[in-house]
Amino acid sequence: MSTAGEGSLYNCSFCAYRSNIKLDLIKHLFEAHGLDATFRYQCGISSCTRVFASGSCFDAFRGHCIRKHLNWQQMLTISLEPTQDNKDPPVDSTMSDGLSAIHSEGAGGSVAISSHDCEEASIRYSDVFTDDIEHGSNEQLTLAVQKETIKRDAAKFILNLKERYKLTQASLDYTIKAVDHLMFLSSKMAKQSLAEGDQGQYSSLFDDLQTEYLQTKYFKENFGLIEPVACELGTSFRYQQMGTKRRLVEVTETFQYVPLLPNLEKLLNNKDIFQEIAKLHARNDHLIGDFCDAAFYQNHSLFSNCDGSLKLQLILYYDDVEITNPLGSQRGKHKLGKIQVME
Repeated sequence: MSTAGEGSLYNCSFCAYRSNIKLDLIKHLFEAHGLDATFRYQCGISSCTRVFASGSCFDAFRGHCIRKHLNWQQMLTISLEPTQDNKDPPVDSTMSDGLSAIHSEGAGGSVAISSHDCEEASIRYSDVFTDDIEHGSNEQLTLAVQKETIKRDAAKFILNLKERYKLTQASLDYTIKAVDHLMFLSSKMAKQSLAEGDQGQYSSLFDDLQTEYLQTKYFKENFGLIEPVACELGTSFRYQQMGTKRRLVEVTETFQYVPLLPNLEKLLNNKDIFQEIAKLHARNDHLIGDFCDAAFYQNHSLFSNCDGSLKLQLILYYDDVEITNPLGSQRGKHKLGKIQVME
């Protein structure tokens, strides 16, 4: 068995995912493979024998660890140093009682998939294609099994989005089409790279976009994202539950302000929007069809000054929004007030 000093990584027993942090691999196992019929995960921390079967989620494992294992986070977040060369690092794995297991000294934990289960799964996958490729080569059989396995993983991905993350069918349809299109472009680029003799390393579709921080950074740099700023209004006192007692605590009240001038700058940099704003909207038939046709605008000290300069007409619009749409006595509990700027 490889040790941390030898620079080993934790490998997923189902796919090519690997990580130098045990907890990251456990999260991946539950989120990516938790619905697989052959999925079994044994806790293993301090020789714990609790087994999580197919359909279990990472929150169940985390709740178990909080209740039963005091230092579980410290034990599962020890980082293993990767190897210094460019070769694939050895896998930190062990075989015990016929079970494929990921294991680290002091951390425990295993993916309990028996060899018998794996054989049954392989037979089940191959049976689907027996009639079509019974006389084919082993290579054709392997390709057919791989295709069926990928299709099962895609189906589990869709099921996770729909049931665990509560996506609507419209959102799900868009996600499937978008991922399919990205995969097509990636495959096309990979074929072109191979044709040109480029043997570079595999790059993910979401390189530099894996976390919320990286996503926000990219949005700012490429899409002109302007984040809201928390502005302090003052403080108030309210009761909060602290253990078994309620205490009166001081709470800072804030509101979220999206900077107006940077937003206007981004909008006016759009050629179509600028042309529409610069266009004269006043009517000549003495009818009111726009704000600039009214007497208030025509008599205003700023807008009535015909010096040829462009003047923006901004209207502040206030509205209340109930963000959770509750019924009965809970109405108004999550109501937000918003001030919108209209041009």
